Amino acid sequence: MIHARQGMSSEFEAKHAVSTVLSHYGSRDVISTGNALKAIRVMAPLCRETDEDIVGLIVSEATGRTMSVVFDHR
Repeated sequence: MIHARQGMSSEFEAKHAVSTVLSHYGSRDVISTGNALKAIRVMAPLCRETDEDIVGLIVSEATGRTMSVVFDHR
């Protein structure tokens, strides 16, 4: 039960960090997954989501805001 709460907390933290980082961009901007991941890891250092999970959140949030995504995080 504790692990489920921690996982939900980590996912919430990741979603909040993604939203905050992307709020600095405008619609039609191009988002670098590498740069966004670095900023998110600084903002939420205890976030336990994998890079791939966070990239999924970035893509979801960015496309909802009509932003393009460049996959350069590897």
